[in-house]
Amino acid sequence: MMLDGEAIVIKNDPPPRALRISFGTVGLIFLAIGLFGLVNMARYYLAPSSAPDADANPALGIALVTLFLIFGCLGTYVAALPQKMVRLDPHTRQAHLIVTYPLFSRRREFDLAALTPPSVDFTPETGDNAARHSLVMRLPDRTRFDYCQVTLPLDGQRDFASLWCGRITEMIEGADRPERRTGTIES
Repeated sequence: MMLDGEAIVIKNDPPPRALRISFGTVGLIFLAIGLFGLVNMARYYLAPSSAPDADANPALGIALVTLFLIFGCLGTYVAALPQKMVRLDPHTRQAHLIVTYPLFSRRREFDLAALTPPSVDFTPETGDNAARHSLVMRLPDRTRFDYCQVTLPLDGQRDFASLWCGRITEMIEGADRPERRTGTIES
């Protein structure tokens, strides 16, 4: 999260490139193995020329194929995570959303008045993941921004998220009032 002049920029970065490449490679390998197993099982059990063995039990094959397909899909999902950036501009009273996938980008614009104010969300400690306070903002197209300043202690995270929630809420609410837009009070 940063300021660009008077505009507020919120950016969610995907995992590092090396991690995405390794997850994508492993994911594609697992998908290939799973699809190869699925095709072989279908060919074996659906072939009209020969009946399957009476002793053949497809449960283990189905379980293995399913696991390979699940892990393959998870790996390719992590590799394809997009970078999301929203720029809240008080001068144009627009929110500019840019979602960058590995192969293409998507751009959208929203009026600031159409946005709902962000909130501070607390996520308790689960397993290896530490507890955290983060700023959560949803855009009209259901894009969700979850920003946490992880370098701060827990109380600092809450204060940071509260401060930026207040700034963004003030900007959103100021888009509806004419005295905020022009700088003069109308009677």
